Order: sequence, then C-alpha cells, then structure tokens
Amino acid sequence: MDLTAPAGMAPRSLRIGRARYPVDLPSIRDARLQSSFVVLTIHVLGQVAFGFRVSVPQIVSAIGACAVLEVLVTARRRQRVSWPASAILTGSGVGLILRIDGMRAWDHWSWRGWYLYAGTAVLSLATKYLLRLRDRQIFNPSNVGLLIVFLALGSTRVEPLDLWWTHFGTPMVIAYVAITLGGVLITHRLALLGMAVAFWVTLGAGSAVLASSGHCITTNWSTRPVCDADFTRLLLTSPEILIFTFFMLTDPKTAPRGALRRLAFGSSVGALSLMLLAPARTEFATKISLFGALTIVCVLRALGAAFGADLVRRLPHPRRFASGDVGGFAVGISLPAVAGVLALTVAQLGAPARTAFAAVESVVLPDPRSAAPGIAVDDGPRVTTVGSLVSEVDPQLADEGQRAAFSDALMLGLAVEEEAVRARNAELLVAVDHGSRLAELRSAVAANEPPSHYEFSEARLYVVRAGGQGGLVVAVEANGTVTKVGATTKTTVVFGVRRYRNDRWLIVDSWAPGEVEVIR
Repeated sequence: MDLTAPAGMAPRSLRIGRARYPVDLPSIRDARLQSSFVVLTIHVLGQVAFGFRVSVPQIVSAIGACAVLEVLVTARRRQRVSWPASAILTGSGVGLILRIDGMRAWDHWSWRGWYLYAGTAVLSLATKYLLRLRDRQIFNPSNVGLLIVFLALGSTRVEPLDLWWTHFGTPMVIAYVAITLGGVLITHRLALLGMAVAFWVTLGAGSAVLASSGHCITTNWSTRPVCDADFTRLLLTSPEILIFTFFMLTDPKTAPRGALRRLAFGSSVGALSLMLLAPARTEFATKISLFGALTIVCVLRALGAAFGADLVRRLPHPRRFASGDVGGFAVGISLPAVAGVLALTVAQLGAPARTAFAAVESVVLPDPRSAAPGIAVDDGPRVTTVGSLVSEVDPQLADEGQRAAFSDALMLGLAVEEEAVRARNAELLVAVDHGSRLAELRSAVAANEPPSHYEFSEARLYVVRAGGQGGLVVAVEANGTVTKVGATTKTTVVFGVRRYRNDRWLIVDSWAPGEVEVIR
C-alpha cells in the first residue's frame, strides 16, 4: 500500500493491492474541520481545567469508530478515500456530550464504557446513511444518536454534559471565546448565523416567561434548585446550550434553504424546546428537550422539503397568497398571535413542575427535639478542613458559627436516628432524614436492627457528587467511634447533608470514604 500522485491521476491516490483510490485530504477552509478545532479546544479544557467526567480513551473510541465507518462507506460507495471530516465532528460531539454513570472527574485514561461511546458514535453516523428521505439526510447525526441513547438507557446510566461547568475564571473565558467567536465566524460564513440567533432569542424570551411563573429545575452541579431569573440566565449563558446552538442546530445538511426558512427553523426549534422543557423538573429532562425538539423539527423540515411543494400547488391561488401584500399582511398578523399563544402555552405546560416544587417548599417538617424529647445529643465534631467549593454552594457555611451549627445539627440528626431505631418508630426519621438515608433507616427499623451510637471528634467539609439529578451535596467526613450492640470501634463516615430552608439540615445519604466522587 502506498500514497502516490502518478501522472494523469488525482493529485493523491492510495494503492491497496492492485486497486488505486483517489484521496481527498482535509482543507483548512472546511467548516467541519474548523468546528472540530473548536470542539477539540473544549475537550482539552475539559480534561485540564473543568474536570469533565469523560476520559481520553472514551473520546478517541467515539471519534475512531466514526472515522473508520465513514472511510469504509465512502470507499465502497464512491471508490475514494476521503478525509472523514463529518465523522470526526460527529464522534467529537458524542465524546463531548455523552456521560456514563459512575465516571469520575480527572480519570483521564479510563476505558470504562468505551464501547458505549463507540456504539453511540456508530449509531449516530449510521442515521446519516440509513434515515433519508428522497435521498436527503434527515437528522443531525450526533443529535439523534445521543437522543436515542439517552431515552433508551435513562438518567441512571447516562446523561448529557452539564449545563454549567465551573466557576467563572480564565478557563471559562477561553471556552466562551472559542465557542462564541468560532461559532459566529463559522455560521456566518455558512449563512446560518441568523438561524442560530433566532433559536437563541426564542429560547431566551420563552424561558423568561417560564421563569417569571416560578419555574425550577434540579441539577447535578448545584445543591439547590435553579429557579426564576437564574433559570433564564442559565439557558442563555450555558456553554453546553451555546455549543448546541452553534454546532448542532446549524448542520448545513439538515438546515432548510433560504434565509426566511432558516429563521423559521431556528425559531421553531426554540419554541418546541420551550414546550418540551416547560414540564421538566430536572436538568436531564431539560437537555433532552432540546435534542428532542431539534429531532422533531428536522423531521418536519424533511417532510416539507419532500412533499411541501406538491401541497402548495394544490392550494387555491398559491401565487396570490405568496405575493408581497397578502403574504406580508399574513405574517404581520400571525407573528404577534403566535408569540402570545406560545407564551400562554409554555406557562401552562410548566404548571406541573411549579406545583411539584411548591409542594416541596410548603412541607413543614417536625422539629427534631419536639419529635424526640429528652434525647441526649453529643457535641458536634470540630471542623478542621473546609473545601474550597463549600462556601460557593452554601455561602452560610463560610461563617465559623454556621459550621458549628451545621456540626451540631448532624449530631442531633444521628441522635434522632438512634432513638427511632431503638424505639422502632420510623415516623421520627422524617424530622432529620431525606432521600436514600431516610429509606436506609426505615429499612433498619423494619428489620429490627440494633441502633448505632456515634461520637465524633473532628470532621472536614467538602462537596460531593452524589449521582442522579438531585444535585451536589455538602459532605461531612467525620472521624470518631461507633458503638453497636455494646462493641465500640473506630470509624470514619461521610454523611451527605442538604440544607432545608435556612436553619435546618437533613441527612440525605452516607458513604464510606472513597465511595463517592469528591468535587472539592
């Protein structure tokens, strides 16, 4: 096998056995290659600065699988060896967005789940060749492939890239510049910038309507729900949504032709995204709404391109309707009406999510000391170390007095747990426990397990990622002893604690050291 440029043939050709294949090399002017440079920049920042929960082998598996498939298909169909620019961009997108459960940050060389990345990438690229209408591509490959995987496996096994990555600093500035500057330049050259702006403006305006009604979502990077103006700010400034806007929505192969059609396409994806995400209560569902909206609008665009002309020809006086006077009047009348209906629809669709969060906020938990009067409570452990992110996710814990109250609240909660198990009274637990910890202690009561008595001397606070869509958790890693059935042993336990209102904390989980991902 050799790469030569014999006289009379293409500038480059590849000989495999007795056959020669013309070779198409990459061009720096190719928008796909330029987009790949932007995505590669984010990959590098994710590995060295953002702590993306994806490894180099996982990324390479996605890109490599797509590249090999594209080269083979092109060689078979066109008898050419072409640089797989589209495939590399598809694989890069899968590697950037896909996350698997249990993957931790800074694990750069893990091969965990590499086959899932490769399989998702191959599935994505296959839609480009297999799902076509009148020989035209229907979907953005990475968008529809990721959507299928997310819906099939669910948030307990996979999830998309976080909407927010880290605190605002130099790495985030570099990321924003790369995404926005690269996105604007590339989409402007392809005449797709208007479509991207139409989507972003529609999404922002609609999210403001939704947020004004009290919309909230839980995320896996915040200890509290994201609500109201913060929700709108998140959608408008999220680097992941900017990537979606500039590099997934604006696929030239699936975008309609013509400036007005592209504006309508972008606005439609934004409007449908709002309708789908309005009932969402989690970050996972919110992100899936964007992927789903683009997929649905791509189907409608393909159907319109394939059959729309035939339908228009059957309408009475189509040319008259399309004339400037009549068409302009129709647009002028319909746009405000459509905007009003959209605002009302989004607000109405968001009612279940608002009701759910309002129900949680309205719950009044029993006071733990009133629920279990007379219980003995040991002094809280001395907090010796505080992680750098603790005060960012819970500003009150920056105060030493608040940390002491936090420590005392933990010991009060453990004392109530001990009394509930001893008295076989699971109703006491709701005053101090929630989530997994509540379920664990209820099981202990039902199984007649002996109570545990903890005594801790020192502790350190940090933030952990507990998994799922419940959000980050403030963790207290406490050193001391545990007494059970008369036997006392040394122990170190990590308790996950969340603030309830402003003056209460609930124990939501517990782990052995090393069982949960520490953020910092």
